[in-house]
Amino acid sequence: SSTTLTLPRHHIRRKMSTRNYTYQPKPSGDGTQRSRSERPEKKKEDRPKGPAQTPKKEKPADMEKEVWPQIVDIGLNLTNGKFDRDRRQVLERALARNVQPMILTGTSMKASRKALELAQQHPGILYSTVGVHPHDASHCDDTTIESMRTLAKEKGVVAIGECGLDFNRMFSPQDVQEKWFAAQLELAVELQMPVFLHERDAHTSFVEILSRYRSKLVDVVVHCFTGTKEDIEKYLEMDCHIGFTGVIGNKNRGKHLRDILASKIIPLNRLMIETDAPFMTPYNMPRPPSDGRNEPYLLPWVLRTVAECYGESDEAIANATTETALKFFRIPHVKQ
Repeated sequence: SSTTLTLPRHHIRRKMSTRNYTYQPKPSGDGTQRSRSERPEKKKEDRPKGPAQTPKKEKPADMEKEVWPQIVDIGLNLTNGKFDRDRRQVLERALARNVQPMILTGTSMKASRKALELAQQHPGILYSTVGVHPHDASHCDDTTIESMRTLAKEKGVVAIGECGLDFNRMFSPQDVQEKWFAAQLELAVELQMPVFLHERDAHTSFVEILSRYRSKLVDVVVHCFTGTKEDIEKYLEMDCHIGFTGVIGNKNRGKHLRDILASKIIPLNRLMIETDAPFMTPYNMPRPPSDGRNEPYLLPWVLRTVAECYGESDEAIANATTETALKFFRIPHVKQ
């Protein structure tokens, strides 16, 4: 028996649409046919008046500044995979906004080595830290501190860290975090290097461990601060520096941080700014990145927010935070 195949109507229409047709010009008003090339162009005076299209919105004037004051990004995760596709362009955009130098954060031994490699490729522009983030503390072993000691002596390394405690996600057990936090503080005391610290939902334990070593540490910064005013007061009492990121500009999450800044309890010689890129994007800007990725060229938005809270100019806050950062990390001034 034979089977008859019936094509659906839409298929038949599609097949018909593939026929080749010859263009037939439509007749003009006088009955003759004109090709497209023969059609007269409209004179300018015949064209409709008014804008041909909706004008593009102008960028905010402050983002059009050609010269920004120098600002230092004290915390940049440039080794993060989100920068693999355009790492060079990321640096170019940052330098165009006068964000320099930038401190690359070491969050594991692998990341610390990669950060140092990048820093040595861009001397005077990039520097790095050596440390193990509390999330990765469970990967530490008997060789970790010796490896850190060797790496920390390399040219371009300016601090020990990122180390500390994070009881929010608990990617490493609490006792393991505390053990390696203390071990890295001991190394910083031995080498007399500043420490770049992380604390989240662990203030009490963090202060208890830090207080054992604080008198022997040269300088301490609690970076990416998101805690309370009481936490700030305790850190200042311990002679710590405080780092702020783009989260301060976020409408709800950053409100209490803006309130702290507006109270001016933090002396400008204890305050520094950072992106913590690709994280902590400043969403108070008119057009935040569509992919949510933060970059060091967005650091001026952190600067602007701090300036507004202090009632100071961008230049005043830029000069103060830059001076503080360069002194903290023992970095020579960049000639402008």
